[in-house]
Amino acid sequence: MTPNKETVKTIVDTVNVKVMVMIRPRLGDFVYNREEINLMITDIIHFRSMGVEGFLLGALNSDKTLNMDAIKKVSMPPVIKPFMSICLGKKHQNQRKH
Repeated sequence: MTPNKETVKTIVDTVNVKVMVMIRPRLGDFVYNREEINLMITDIIHFRSMGVEGFLLGALNSDKTLNMDAIKKVSMPPVIKPFMSICLGKKHQNQRKH
């Protein structure tokens, strides 16, 4: 789950390394609805304002394929800086070949 903002702020203010935060609005699967996607965007914007350098996230469709629409929406500037990279699993790499 996404860590609380106070904990992240303490870490960013204390350490001298780039901090990355996992963005995950709830336990369970990675099939998120519109409200959860919007919460992810809000969290990313807030964490960026605190000095977080990068984010780890993912989203799936109900058929367990990557939800690229959701990932693109959450990854669009100004939400995530252009240097962010998304690691895709083998299942998605195979999907891209078809």
